Amino acid sequence: MGKKTNEVSLYDIVRIVDGEDFFKNCLIGLQPCSTHSENEKPCPVHSQFGPIRAQLLQFYQETTIEGILGDMTGFEDIIRL
Repeated sequence: MGKKTNEVSLYDIVRIVDGEDFFKNCLIGLQPCSTHSENEKPCPVHSQFGPIRAQLLQFYQETTIEGILGDMTGFEDIIRL
């Protein structure tokens, strides 16, 4: 039996489809931030994007399919799945 819509987060979907690299890679593609070494210079946006990356991860983990479906109420005429 599959999971209920309140048990499936956006994070679950992205992790299955694209893997966790989406949440770990460098914003501008210079190197994977998850493997950044203290001996190497980070990319130019590393320190600014770190907090944003954490917020994105939290958003994806906390946003469920049930929540998205609930937010679609009233937009049925413009949203078609």
